[in-house]
Amino acid sequence: YVFRRKLKFADLKSALQKGSAIVNVRASGLVHSLVIDKIEDGQVFLRDPLPVGIGKAYAVTEETFIRHWQISEKNYGIGVIINGDD
Repeated sequence: YVFRRKLKFADLKSALQKGSAIVNVRASGLVHSLVIDKIEDGQVFLRDPLPVGIGKAYAVTEETFIRHWQISEKNYGIGVIINGDD
């Protein structure tokens, strides 16, 4: 795996060709971690561990994901790339 503090969306999308990623998003003033499995046709496919013991998988638009993922106006977010080869 590789931790990236300044991960660009294009780099995240490219890395998902070989595995998944764990990213931090902001919602309602809180930071939350999600697993991203793929980005395809303008949709980000993710797995959310909440609620505890249940969780769920769903997709959001790229725009929605980027709005909650990116740090301020800096055009990058935080993520851990989990390469299928590791």
